[in-house]
Amino acid sequence: MVAFMPARKEITQLTLTGEWSDGKITNAVELCMDACSKLCDILRDRLKDTATLTSE
Repeated sequence: MVAFMPARKEITQLTLTGEWSDGKITNAVELCMDACSKLCDILRDRLKDTATLTSE
């Protein structure tokens, strides 16, 4: 599990179970960080859209 703050580009929690090689950990963390950043952008846009519709 990776908890990531996209605005600060900071991992706040990392939980691994089982055996992982350094390369696999690096790849997994990079993949999660990228996905979290993309999800953050999408959610931010949806919140702005909702706020705009509410104020009209």
